[in-house]
Amino acid sequence: MCLRLAVVFPLLLGPMTCGHPPQDVSAGRQMVIVQADIDSDGRVTALSVVEGGQRFREAALAAAHSIRYEKDCDEGGRPIPSSRRVVVWFGPDGKLLKTEGERVIRVGDGVQSSKLRHWVKPDYPAGLKRARIQGLVLLRVRIDKEGNPTSVEPVRGHALLIPLAVAAVQKWKWAPTYVRCEPVPVIATATVNFVIP
Repeated sequence: MCLRLAVVFPLLLGPMTCGHPPQDVSAGRQMVIVQADIDSDGRVTALSVVEGGQRFREAALAAAHSIRYEKDCDEGGRPIPSSRRVVVWFGPDGKLLKTEGERVIRVGDGVQSSKLRHWVKPDYPAGLKRARIQGLVLLRVRIDKEGNPTSVEPVRGHALLIPLAVAAVQKWKWAPTYVRCEPVPVIATATVNFVIP
């Protein structure tokens, strides 16, 4: 059994400039990577330069400090402290071009690949086993804010195994997924493996 969650987690709320620099200055861009430690309210508690030239360090720290960060949450939706890697780009003239963020979770695994809490084994009739019908069934599952499946659609798998997998996954239960400490519906990919013992 395998589960993949498809949720977009925004990292930075602003201010920042988006897009790519003009083509004629892209070759001369300078990058500074800053680590920002964030408290459970989304406020910066510490900044440090991880990589980058000395010339732009102070400007990069100021740019990273001016960003408003979203909160990270644990599995129960409670705000937790975290860290971000912020990449600050400067043009050859020293002008700030853009900032990009990367999430680095420090407390627990707030963003987990699997939040499955209740799993029901699929029915696997003896007739299908005798016929040597086995393999993986891949399903796309829409999960509501409470972690209940609202729809289960087949992606691929043996035609005789798909209905059995769908019936089982409709009884599964997930822990809620939180974005900005609010529960959100998600689309997950569930794999059910039928194996003849």
